[in-house]
Amino acid sequence: MKKSYILLLSLICIELSQAQNIKRKGTLGVSLYSTISDSLTKTLRLKTNKGALLKAIFPASTAQVLKLEACDLITAINNTPILSASDLIKQARQLREGEPIKVNLIRNEQAMQLNANVMAKPFDQHPDMEIVYGEFAYDKGFVRSIYRKPKNKKPLGTVYFVQGISCYSLDNMQPKDPTRLAMEAVVNRGYAVYCVEKPGMGDNYNTCPCEEAGFSLELSIFKAGYKNLLQQKDIDTTQIFIFGHSLGGISAPFIAQTFQPKGVIIYGAGLKPWSEYLVDVFTIQDQIMGKDLATLRQRIENLKPIFYEFFYGQKPLTEFLKNKTNLSVMQQLLEYNPTTKQAIAGRSLQFHKEINQHNSAMAWRNTKSHVLTVYGEADIAAIHPDDHIAIANYVNEVHPGKGTYLFVPKTNHTFQEIGTMAEYVQMQRNPLAYEAMAQEHFNYKLFDDVCKWMTDKLTKTL
Repeated sequence: MKKSYILLLSLICIELSQAQNIKRKGTLGVSLYSTISDSLTKTLRLKTNKGALLKAIFPASTAQVLKLEACDLITAINNTPILSASDLIKQARQLREGEPIKVNLIRNEQAMQLNANVMAKPFDQHPDMEIVYGEFAYDKGFVRSIYRKPKNKKPLGTVYFVQGISCYSLDNMQPKDPTRLAMEAVVNRGYAVYCVEKPGMGDNYNTCPCEEAGFSLELSIFKAGYKNLLQQKDIDTTQIFIFGHSLGGISAPFIAQTFQPKGVIIYGAGLKPWSEYLVDVFTIQDQIMGKDLATLRQRIENLKPIFYEFFYGQKPLTEFLKNKTNLSVMQQLLEYNPTTKQAIAGRSLQFHKEINQHNSAMAWRNTKSHVLTVYGEADIAAIHPDDHIAIANYVNEVHPGKGTYLFVPKTNHTFQEIGTMAEYVQMQRNPLAYEAMAQEHFNYKLFDDVCKWMTDKLTKTL
């Protein structure tokens, strides 16, 4: 399968909303073998490779309370059969604090059943920040909000961070996760950072699974999140900025045209329709990665009629996919998996189709906020700076003096200073070494520049 780089992707004071309708998500606290090899089956004298084989047990977790052990083969959780590691991961996502859990397993060739109550996932912590966990009602469920602010200091303003395309939680991320470092960098420079979880992620209750959600639903939740932010106490609603990372930079103007914040910052986003951006992914981006442009262009031209039928045709998706040729094109270009129903970035085909139905140029025209577009030199997901420049120019055309473009040297899609685009491509020959290096080179100067721009706009009118 082709790998596409697309717009994706504390002493702590924890305060909770007065009315808590969300139970904290549970943590099972195990690591797993992704597959159970024949050698493992033989070594452990397993009679089946159906199940989830535990590699390690983490402390202060539900697994520790259950007294699970490494090499246990999990066969069911709460009477739901577990046939693979992915089955266990799916069930673990549904665990909530305090609820009973029953685990069936095989240990040393003996079938066992263990029972306990689910342990809560730890709350996020940082020595220099207050982290406020909140919630708001959405449809028939509730969405988790997380508000990070400088400790014992009034923030200069509030940044609404809108994340990229992939399904991931913004709660308790790993210490060197670049999204976490980005939010912490903004807080350390005097601003508060507010974010909400995507549908189905984190502590969210009774919301559509992220992998099944459409773009319109996700955007609706982000807008509801902004309304919730406006209702929070001690928030200066005249000093709110939206920071849209990756696909969040496409969502940002649609949020901004409704609420008109003080400013909008986008990093690694785009302007053109999603279908046209994906054509660039399949041609220009792949050429950057060393493939022959003529061959790439011929391939995409052959497939374009079906590709555009998907994006612009009126046929229901189920009917469209009944055609084997259509299905094959979706598998080739959008990496669609008929079993999981997921396409590029782990999102549904409907998600990608719905992005294409939104006119971001119209949203930028309707946005009166100050706008900063930021492009990193090694951002292969954004491919080239053209759209960032075009957005800033268009903003200045319809709202003179409101648009600014910033070029950040040697910086990739996830805010890491790793070199030029050519150097990035060279590094991909050893991706493990690249990841280790990039993890140690977060570009803090980028956030010096972004926060300096925001501070300059604090006294400006819209």
